[in-house]
Amino acid sequence: MNAIKIMFPDSHNLLCQFHIDKNAKEKCKQHVTPKNACDQVMEAWISIMDCPTECVDEDHLTKFEVACA
Repeated sequence: MNAIKIMFPDSHNLLCQFHIDKNAKEKCKQHVTPKNACDQVMEAWISIMDCPTECVDEDHLTKFEVACA
């Protein structure tokens, strides 16, 4: 992060999807059981995060909501 500030002073830092996904997976393991339910939540999460546009498809949101219920 410090190197980005030095090398690219006019740039804006964005959140790293890798680290967000890693954190989401860790939190999912802590709060969702059994393991297959956590896998379903993470699959739904990744389908939302991998959307090519900012507009998330309603099907992706529904899948995530069902997995989290």
